[in-house]
Amino acid sequence: PMAASLAYGLDKASETSKTILVYDLGGGTFDISILMLVQGAFTVMGHSGDTHLGGDDFDQIIMNHLLRVVRKEHGVDLSKDRRAMQKIRSAAEEAKIVLSSRKYADVILPAIARNVDLEVELSRAQYEDWIREDVERSIRLVREAVRDTGMPLEMLDHVLLVGGPTYTPLIQAELEKVIGKEKIQRDINPMLCVAMGAALQTGLVTEIECPNPNCKQKNPMEAEACAGCGTSLVGEDKVICPACFMPNNPDRAQCRKCGASLVPVVVPVVPLERPMWKCPECGKPNPPDQATCNICGAQQDLGGLRCHQCGQLNAPGAKTCAQCGADIKVVVLDVTAKDLGIELQDGRMATIIPKGTGFPTVVTSTKTFYTVEANQRRLEVPIYEGENPVAKRNDYCGMVTMELPEGLPKGTPVAVSFDLDADRVIYVTVQLQDGSGKEVSARIKRIEIPAEQKKRLEEMRQRGQGILKEGQEQLGDREKEELEGLVKEIKQVLDEGDSSRADEKSQEWQERLDDYEAKIKVLNEITAVINRATWTVDGAREYMDPAQVRTIERLRQEVQGALDRGDINQAQQKARELNDFIDRLGAINIIVYSKLFAASGKLSPALRSRVIGALNDLQRAIQTNNRLLAEQAMSQLLELWSEVESEISQLVPGGVEEEIRRLTDTKH
Repeated sequence: PMAASLAYGLDKASETSKTILVYDLGGGTFDISILMLVQGAFTVMGHSGDTHLGGDDFDQIIMNHLLRVVRKEHGVDLSKDRRAMQKIRSAAEEAKIVLSSRKYADVILPAIARNVDLEVELSRAQYEDWIREDVERSIRLVREAVRDTGMPLEMLDHVLLVGGPTYTPLIQAELEKVIGKEKIQRDINPMLCVAMGAALQTGLVTEIECPNPNCKQKNPMEAEACAGCGTSLVGEDKVICPACFMPNNPDRAQCRKCGASLVPVVVPVVPLERPMWKCPECGKPNPPDQATCNICGAQQDLGGLRCHQCGQLNAPGAKTCAQCGADIKVVVLDVTAKDLGIELQDGRMATIIPKGTGFPTVVTSTKTFYTVEANQRRLEVPIYEGENPVAKRNDYCGMVTMELPEGLPKGTPVAVSFDLDADRVIYVTVQLQDGSGKEVSARIKRIEIPAEQKKRLEEMRQRGQGILKEGQEQLGDREKEELEGLVKEIKQVLDEGDSSRADEKSQEWQERLDDYEAKIKVLNEITAVINRATWTVDGAREYMDPAQVRTIERLRQEVQGALDRGDINQAQQKARELNDFIDRLGAINIIVYSKLFAASGKLSPALRSRVIGALNDLQRAIQTNNRLLAEQAMSQLLELWSEVESEISQLVPGGVEEEIRRLTDTKH
């Protein structure tokens, strides 16, 4: 964000201060920076954002839709097929880019898998509906970031868009609603402004080097061609990709970034005409090649940086001030986005450097704490960044430990000092204030997890949360605690950015999650059999032989007993035995399932009425001991069963078996 702001600020410097909001939506993260710009200097007023929001999330939403289409049309799950997923991911990103400029995008992936062709049309309206929640979340963060600076939204002068996803029309429209259309800057390429700013921050360009490798001659900034070899210094003709806007060489048939077919229209490079300049003193327009005003003789303002010591506006490229000789440099004053502090004995967060503190710090921030017990031999100082009063709910930065001498009384003072350098590296000093002068120091720099590894860990964390939710009834308290601990451990590694620990533990975490998932699946199957037994006895007891009822009850008790003992294998074995016994009941199952489907509302009114009529006739025959009527009613029910199967199969993927499983599942 700072580099992007520099690109804007150095180009648009003015006497009056400007407040700029940088809306930086990248591939994996979202950052907001609010800066005050005065000629030659930036002050960062605030930071905010979301490290788990970015264009990759938009890609994933489209990918999920494409996977659903494949499952629905072909009955195939491609989520585990790496080759197919790579194609789908590329197609999703391309579709996202296309929908930024067009209302529709076609995704065509022939032979993506065996006997699977994918052809889908996506609309911008559909896509914007999918991402609306994420976009609205980003707007809420913008509001919060501005509010935290203590100023109203109306005080923002400009909004600078950074990152490819900001091409999305919905994002620009939502920002316009909140801040105003006229304040959104569109004259700087969101994909290039960071690089432009970085170049400007490194040093003001005073010369252009010839791009010809055999020449490399230095040329004045205003030159359009190299004086040595004649090579163009203002670029070459390019073909602009209609899908992603990437410039391409004229000889290319497809875009080098997104692969889209290139429209054979070359955009020529036209040197910019220098406009008339307005006198800063009297306001009279003057020709571009005239250095002084015709009326008042004032000098043309050619830009450049204002000296931070004497205020002199210097020519572009000046390294020292012409007035006082001071070094010319961009002054950037940044502030911390969150509180920095340590965890206390009771788990609370004690802030040492509060949010909004300028850095690099000029004055060391120090606070005094006290040992919690007599003869304490070791002191651990966990360091966190965040605004939650509970330390562990913030971002973990690192740990400083100190071995303490024997015999220290309870309540011995310990001073903890923080400094921040320009790169946000934390310098920590822990000093024992018992007269010994004993201290330890540490340099703590946040470690970032690579994007792909971070994505895998986040998927693993979400999977763990899903398993925990699914297993609320099946898992015991101890197992749920262990699973909660596993999810917290994964989250901690994500928060700490501990890449080495992630490498070390990922395989173990995957295996543990697989085990929990497999156990829940088995327990679900056992529960379904128990439910089936209950439905069978409750729904058809009067039609069953007493011995059949006793067998079902006995086996059901054996299954439940094994579960109560924690013997999953025995419970699974007995559940299979119980299920096989019920399968052999024949007509009894038809009676039970007919009752289930008649009560479920899945049958058409006419068929439901006929099924209920046959069931009533059967019940009346049993109650009156009318064997002939019972045979007729059962025969009618068997004939109706084929119609029941047909209707259910049309309504429910998986047919009768899937609907029976759903109806006998206690969660439904």
